[in-house]
Amino acid sequence: MRRATGFSVVGYHRGMRTKILRVSTLITAASLAYLQWGRTRLLAWGATADESARALPGDELVPHARGMSATRGVTIDAPAERVWPLIMQRTPPGRARGGGRQWQVMRSDVGRCLLLASALPPGAPDKAVADTWVFFLESLPDGRTRLLERRRSAGEDTLAGLPAKLFRELVDFLPVRSRLLGIKARAESGQTGR
Repeated sequence: MRRATGFSVVGYHRGMRTKILRVSTLITAASLAYLQWGRTRLLAWGATADESARALPGDELVPHARGMSATRGVTIDAPAERVWPLIMQRTPPGRARGGGRQWQVMRSDVGRCLLLASALPPGAPDKAVADTWVFFLESLPDGRTRLLERRRSAGEDTLAGLPAKLFRELVDFLPVRSRLLGIKARAESGQTGR
C-alpha cells in the first residue's frame, strides 16, 4: 500500500500561481500608489512648481526626457560664492563620476551653473546625450542662495520599462536629497573644503 505524501503537482502549480499573482498585485498596487501620491513629491523635492517648469541650461540636450525629469532644490543661508566650491568638489575639471557613470563637464559658469552630460552608447547620433545633470545657483536678494539640481534622462517610454523607471526614480531621490542637504549644511557652517 502506498502512503500519501500530501504533495500534488497540480496543487503545487496552483499555489505558485497564487503566490505570483499576489506578488504581482502588490507590485502593481505599490507602483500605482507611488504614481498617485509620491512621484511628484520625490521628483520635485524642495523645488517650486515654477522652478520645475522653467528652462535650465542643458534642457535642450535632452528635449524629451522620457527616462526621468527631476528638479530638486534647497535654499541655503550663505552666498553663492560659498556654495560653488562645495559643488565643484564633487566634479573634478573635465570629468565627474556619479550613479556609476562617467559625466563630461559640458558647461561651467563659475558661481552659477555646472552642466554635466553622459553620452549615449556608440552608434547614437552625434552630440546626443543620454542624461544631463545640472547644478544651478541663484543668488537671492537677502544674501542667501537657491540651489537647484536637475536630472534629465532620454530613456525609453514603454509600459514594459515602467517598473525600472519608477525604481530608478526612487533610488535617485535619497542620494540627491542627502547631497543637497550636505551642501547646505557645509555652506551654512562656513566650510568650503572637504
